[in-house]
Amino acid sequence: MVFNTIFTNTTQKLASSNVSIGNYINTVTPVNSLIISGNVGIGTTNLAGILALGSGGAAFAAPPGNAPLYAIRAWVRFDGSTAGTNPAAMTINGSGNVSSVTRNSLGNFTITYTTALSTNNSVVCTAGETAGNLNRIITLYSTTTISSSILTVNTSANSVNPDIISVIAIA
Repeated sequence: MVFNTIFTNTTQKLASSNVSIGNYINTVTPVNSLIISGNVGIGTTNLAGILALGSGGAAFAAPPGNAPLYAIRAWVRFDGSTAGTNPAAMTINGSGNVSSVTRNSLGNFTITYTTALSTNNSVVCTAGETAGNLNRIITLYSTTTISSSILTVNTSANSVNPDIISVIAIA
């Protein structure tokens, strides 16, 4: 089945069997590109179960098993050693759903989310990198739907600024 129709702001049942998009007729070969906007029901005509594909063109396959999948709602990798007086805006090397990172004081950083997380009980994981064999401990000390704050210390419990800090939030 081949569709050359664009459906906008409507609910359409396209098929109840295999569907080919593009030049792939009578085959299950994947398409090169498919842009989906809005709510999409997969495997059902009931849109209660929504699969959201962002504008980044993400592609993924479900892993084996029946456990539910949970998405990373925000992530950032930033330079914790950026010079300047506090508070200071940190240099972000890469991010998703993070609008800014601020160093409040030595070893104290706040990550602000572009779009709020769904709960104050999000899981926030951190990691750090420092040149040489310098041990660093990074801990989450506060999180809300709009931001998370972390502290970084060395093994003597002195505040430090790691070279690189990575943070992910799962909500």
